[in-house]
Amino acid sequence: MGKRFPKMEKLMEAAMDEFSAHTYHESSLNRILKKAGISKGQFYYHFKSKENLYLYVLNLIVEKKRENLTKVLEKNQKVFSN
Repeated sequence: MGKRFPKMEKLMEAAMDEFSAHTYHESSLNRILKKAGISKGQFYYHFKSKENLYLYVLNLIVEKKRENLTKVLEKNQKVFSN
């Protein structure tokens, strides 16, 4: 994926909404782009495909979960070590 761009956050929000409401195959790249206000050209400049976007979104979710789990584990470790 290329560098971040101004509508990246809107694209991620639209993609997460679409992928959570539909299966991957039922998800529509056109709906995602329309909701995010992004042209196909701009999308394809940053992502190779819908699959590439899907994997990127999954990676963001996994990273967020990892951050949250790390915080919980660190908090619990402090509680149990006192």
